[in-house]
Amino acid sequence: MFHSLNLLGTYQQTLNGKKHTVKILNKGGINSYTGLHFNQKDCTKHYKVNQKLRVKSVKHLNRDITRYQLANGHFITTNKHFVRLIK
Repeated sequence: MFHSLNLLGTYQQTLNGKKHTVKILNKGGINSYTGLHFNQKDCTKHYKVNQKLRVKSVKHLNRDITRYQLANGHFITTNKHFVRLIK
């Protein structure tokens, strides 16, 4: 059985302090999207591992899942296994 409370530790919920840059951790990289729902038709760009991206804010999709909004207005995952907040 799936419990939504398990996701709270997986997804970054807020931006802490002045850390507004993320580094891609996933070996396959990640995609950015124009919308919060991550539909394939909204996919705009692919970012490679170890690339650094400037984050503007955190947007809530629902109670559990959040998305980082990049400086260019596109969205990426807040999953801690895929991205990490740095400086």
